[in-house]
This record gives sequence, structure tokens and C-alpha cells, in this order.
Amino acid sequence: MNVIRKALAFAVVVAVAAISAIAIYRVMAIQPHFQDVAYGGDSSRNTLDVYLSETSVEPQPLVILVHGGGFRSGDKARPGHLDDFLAAGFAVAAINYRLSGEAIWPAQLTDVTRAVSFLHENATDFGIDPDRIAIFG
Repeated sequence: MNVIRKALAFAVVVAVAAISAIAIYRVMAIQPHFQDVAYGGDSSRNTLDVYLSETSVEPQPLVILVHGGGFRSGDKARPGHLDDFLAAGFAVAAINYRLSGEAIWPAQLTDVTRAVSFLHENATDFGIDPDRIAIFG
């Protein structure tokens, strides 16, 4: 009986790992239409990536994804829920901001605000609707 439980537990772990690997591969396979676009001059981290939905016509509503990490760590690469937003017809902008090791609060808020303003002001260049912008993170 103990061997069966171990084999079952092993099978569950392998299945979870496989599902996770497939999800990560799906997100990694999606390439941004605009990559490492500078939105500010305070840091080399003031960049963003824009992904456009293949299922929507322009101008597309935009979701701005702010990565987690408590303002101490993280990166815009492999944004969470990217494939879900794109499949629903949303464009996605994944942004980086200065981390707390580089600049103290409220620099991170300033960076996010600048990124939102930059995307709003340059919406037509990216094919996004400046009147339909949301933020998630």
C-alpha cells in the first residue's frame, strides 16, 4: 500500500510539473510587438513591452501589468495572465520600474505613473485605445 501511495504522489508531482512547464512555455513563446521601449530617463529599468492581441482590431483596449516583488525584485519578462488577456482581445503592456535597491519610495510610483502617461500619450503609435486603459498587478 505504501508503494502505491508513493507512486501516486510521484505521478501527481510529475503532472503538476508538466502543466507548469506548459504554461511557462506558452507565455515565453509569446513575443512582444514592441520590446524594451523607454518611457523615462531616470533608469535603464524604465522600459516596457507591448503585446497586441491577434483576436482584436485596433485600437485595442490595454491592460498594463505591473510585476510583483514588493518593489524589491521582479521583472516585466513573462507577465502573468498574458495569454488570458490577449485571448480576450486586450493589448498588454508589461512595465519595469526602479526597484527599491536603486531608488527609494515613491520612485516606483513615479515610474508607474510615467509609464501610464507615456502609454496614454503614445496610444495611437501602439494601436491601443487611450480611453480604455486599465492597470493590473
